[in-house]
Amino acid sequence: MDNRSYFLEEQRCVKKNGSQEISAHCDEELHFDIPPTAAWGTTEVQLREDLTEERQETLEDTANAFQGRGRVVRNNTHFCALTSCPRILQNKKKGKMGVTFRNSASEGSIFIGKRTVKDGECCGVWDVAGKYSIIMGPQRKWMMFSRFIFMDRLIADSHQYLEVRYRNGKKENKRGPLSMFEDPIVHESIAVMNAVTVDAFEVIVVYSEDEHGNVKRNVVHGPTVFIPDVNQWLHVFRWHGSRGKDLHEKVPGALVFTKLRTIPDQFYYNAEGVRTADDTSLTVKVMVFFQLTNLEVMLNSTHDPIGDFINALLADLMNFGCSYSYEQFVQNAQQLSELDTFPVMCGRASAIGFTIGKVVYRGYAASTQLQNLCESAIKTRTELKLKAEEQEQRERMRDYEVRGAHGRGDAERAEELAKQEHQLAMRAAQHQESLKQAEDAHSKALRQKEQMAQVELAAKVAEEQAHLAYLQGLKDMGVDLTQYLVSKSEKQPDKVLKVVTAPSHFSALPINSVSHIGGLNIHTNV
Repeated sequence: MDNRSYFLEEQRCVKKNGSQEISAHCDEELHFDIPPTAAWGTTEVQLREDLTEERQETLEDTANAFQGRGRVVRNNTHFCALTSCPRILQNKKKGKMGVTFRNSASEGSIFIGKRTVKDGECCGVWDVAGKYSIIMGPQRKWMMFSRFIFMDRLIADSHQYLEVRYRNGKKENKRGPLSMFEDPIVHESIAVMNAVTVDAFEVIVVYSEDEHGNVKRNVVHGPTVFIPDVNQWLHVFRWHGSRGKDLHEKVPGALVFTKLRTIPDQFYYNAEGVRTADDTSLTVKVMVFFQLTNLEVMLNSTHDPIGDFINALLADLMNFGCSYSYEQFVQNAQQLSELDTFPVMCGRASAIGFTIGKVVYRGYAASTQLQNLCESAIKTRTELKLKAEEQEQRERMRDYEVRGAHGRGDAERAEELAKQEHQLAMRAAQHQESLKQAEDAHSKALRQKEQMAQVELAAKVAEEQAHLAYLQGLKDMGVDLTQYLVSKSEKQPDKVLKVVTAPSHFSALPINSVSHIGGLNIHTNV
């Protein structure tokens, strides 16, 4: 193999042989038109990475068709027959077919050759007689003087559908998941459409036409996934809305949608040109809260509820503005947050199936000159007010200090009086306690004396009872109690001398002396 190589491109072929370059242009079939003087030897063909698979197969078919060296003359144009083409290097990898699926952008003509249709592809072919046939992969077909085009494959998932338009005028919606090839002979177009997902707080309005041409309106409530039939279409709402980031300016038809929300909603609006009684032009800023309550009434009564709200709101604001001067308008601006100020808007909302929940007043804007004058007047009033408040604050501080001094004196006196009252109360309590203690001690002593007297009395009674018992016993024994008592009552001598005559052998014994002292008899030996 020599050092020469050929780089085959879609629009030209460049032969490099040292420093010599020979350029040649290709026709629509990619057969190479090169000068007759070009020398050919054993060559190796390399396909560039950016070539499509169809172009690569065309080159391969050409190399297989022309076996041997020579030229084919057609329309005075020289076509080269490659001497040898042992291999085709696709994407610089041997023997591997591309994994990219071809679509309708892959089309062309085949002089003589074959075409491979991979699994997952579909190709339409017109032969030389104009007859059309379909090749569904995987197949490899030989073709001659044919025109081919690969078909687009359309895929729809479970939340999509295919909108199929046929060349005979029919239309069909096929729900996913599915896939179809777009046949240029049968189909005018196939489009992948998304199903309409309706949330729980949304509704859609669907119109259906029967075979007699009668149209019926239905309301579909969420949550659901809706796929329209061929004879159905959705109602498209076109309301006043905002464009861009400016939410306060409403433009007719700017808000386009098919799903209508039934939950409370709101919109901002700046009402320009509101004139007061003294002909002052103001821009009033409000926010309106509303909610759809009757869909049928709304569909039958209006095509743009927001536009109706805005017109009624302007009417109410004009009536409110012309009732007050500028200063009165500023003073009574809080009334713009009350629903009673907007009877026209509330009445119109009720007539078209809506309710107005609340209106929030967000301020106003005037002309630049008037705004400057108002700001200057506000600044002056604020300065005077601050000075008056400062002076008033000083006076209040002085009054506070005087009241504080009086209050402190009253508090000190009250505290001293409380101390004295507390001391007197403590002394009285101590005196009462001492009296109570003395009284308790005296009562205790009296109780002790009473108890001792009772004990002595009881003892004396017991003694008397015992003595009576003793006397009764003496009486029972025959003793003369009178004599006994008389003898007991006589006074006893203090000393008694008793002489006892003893036998002779006891003559030496001493004489006993008996003394009676305090009722005791004392014997004394003499």
